[in-house]
Amino acid sequence: MAERVAFISRFNQTCGVAAWAEPVVDYLLRQGYEVRVFANVDHRFWVTQPDEPYVVRSYVESVGKVDPKGFKPDIVVVQQHCVEPVMVPHEWVNDENVKKVMIVHHPQTVDWWAPRIYDLVVGFDDRWLPYFREKGVENYAIIPYPVRPCARHNRQEMRKRWRLPQNKVVVLIYGIRTPDYLRIWSYPVIAGYYVLWFTPVPVFAFSFVGNLDVRLGVLSPRQLDEILSACDVLWLHKPCQPKTAPILSSTVYQTLDSGIGIALLDGAFSYDVPGDVVVYQDERGIVQAIRDAAGRCDWAVRKKWMENRTPDRVWGAILDRL
Repeated sequence: MAERVAFISRFNQTCGVAAWAEPVVDYLLRQGYEVRVFANVDHRFWVTQPDEPYVVRSYVESVGKVDPKGFKPDIVVVQQHCVEPVMVPHEWVNDENVKKVMIVHHPQTVDWWAPRIYDLVVGFDDRWLPYFREKGVENYAIIPYPVRPCARHNRQEMRKRWRLPQNKVVVLIYGIRTPDYLRIWSYPVIAGYYVLWFTPVPVFAFSFVGNLDVRLGVLSPRQLDEILSACDVLWLHKPCQPKTAPILSSTVYQTLDSGIGIALLDGAFSYDVPGDVVVYQDERGIVQAIRDAAGRCDWAVRKKWMENRTPDRVWGAILDRL
């Protein structure tokens, strides 16, 4: 078994690249692996929490080369979306004993020659296949994006801690760029629900309208779990590309294990989700979708869908193909 694993990745940031790495790294640490995460010093997203001792911030994205700091891994996992192949240390690239894995978040942007230095190139579902075939990538595997394990808490206690009403349906807006909501914020307010909106971008003009509770800030994983336990519905309204586009919502994968009901706008993000997620077609379906999703979680359906997407299964699938 490989014992030393390096990750070149964004980390502890509000980013889908970091959201892939964090649960996998946590799993490996609990299994006794020695892990180093080589992360970017230029924070392109908001920081969620202070770095752990195993995180080394050593490069600016797409510039220079990663300094390995004397660490020699058995496996190096490189996140394609934030690191150019030439940034991977030569001593790792030229060492046949170091297995090299590329995690492809946006296959449209992979240079045709880049996968040649990797032993395994990973995509998340069959939407990645046409791009791999077009670019002549042969050493690929389709391995699902990992679902983050969530800590579940008592709802009443969490509502008291976060100063939320005990007797209302609480709708959470989180993980979505603010402009997507500025025009449609009134839909759930009209529906009569209490809407909790966490955003890193000030929108105080909306803070005192109806049942809309806007709070400025970014949640750490621990805080996110508390909030998810306190709320009834996660509302994800992010207009995006068609279903055939190879793109995922990391917010969905970070929240599914909490058991919260989810109302999700149809599109690329709804391509492959559990059957208990409520998908609506356009703005006219928002209110009904939120009502339908409130408290809705079919654990049998959700558990079946998640069983191949847990961090241990994802990592096991990577090892099986190396």
